[in-house]
Amino acid sequence: SFFAAAEVLHARLELVTLSKALTPASYDGMMFVGGVRQGNASTWVAQMCTGQCQVVPYDSAIIVGEVQQTGLDWSWTSVAELPVKHISRAGSHKGPEDPRLDVVQGQRFLLANSDVPHPHVKCPEDDREFVPRQVLVNLDGESGAASSSQCVVQVEEPDFDQCQTQKNW
Repeated sequence: SFFAAAEVLHARLELVTLSKALTPASYDGMMFVGGVRQGNASTWVAQMCTGQCQVVPYDSAIIVGEVQQTGLDWSWTSVAELPVKHISRAGSHKGPEDPRLDVVQGQRFLLANSDVPHPHVKCPEDDREFVPRQVLVNLDGESGAASSSQCVVQVEEPDFDQCQTQKNW
């Protein structure tokens, strides 16, 4: 099942390289695991958290890598933290959340929620904290874009409140 696979994947976190001061053992929860298959290769993404992703405040990080299934067992074969820019803030969590991985025309990308300033709009809350926004993280690079480049997704709908919390689900 999905949940059993998530527990097994979480058990192999000693393979994770994190850029934060927290050790892999500090991350004791997982909010999402998902993957895409492209040809014979698959890529997986997960949100790891302290406090089992439930005890606030918690830190979160997004990891990306490959997994292998042997019989009923799953394990990471390579994995690393994906640096997703965010502003640390007081509140329920610190770090990116809710990663979703996809492929379009052979290029892998990730959508996630991250506390970042809007590039063109100043919101009243910006002095205290940034509103969680959708960010797109390019994993493969194209048209001269650096690998792991990131940008804010701007919704262009009439009357859309750019200062509201944005979620990808």
